[in-house]
Amino acid sequence: MLDDNAEFRHREWETWRDPDEETPGARLAREKGLSYVKLDGDIGCVVNGAGLAMATMDLIKHYGGEPANFLDIGGSSNPEKVTTALKIITGDARDASRARDPVQHLRRHHALRRRRERHRAVARRRRRSTCRS
Repeated sequence: MLDDNAEFRHREWETWRDPDEETPGARLAREKGLSYVKLDGDIGCVVNGAGLAMATMDLIKHYGGEPANFLDIGGSSNPEKVTTALKIITGDARDASRARDPVQHLRRHHALRRRRERHRAVARRRRRSTCRS
């Protein structure tokens, strides 16, 4: 594995590249100057910078999802980069039966969280009322 950031110093690396080892999405991302990493999750990430990327992946994991098809468009994005990023990330879809709708997933998660919070509030009120009597 070679670091793409040093390619400009080593032009001969291009001759070592095996196009059969790259997915079409990874190839297009490289050609357009995007950073693309395919992960085994179920929620795709298109981000604008490394800090936002890490925070987004942490939030997805926190709420029970798994990041997938991670694509960083970098700090200097433009409409063409964003359009290309969306084409790459949606074109690399896996088995549709395994994919979850992230909005539905988050709605279910928040409903469960609200229900837990209500149960905790009721339990606190019961403890307070039994302590006073």
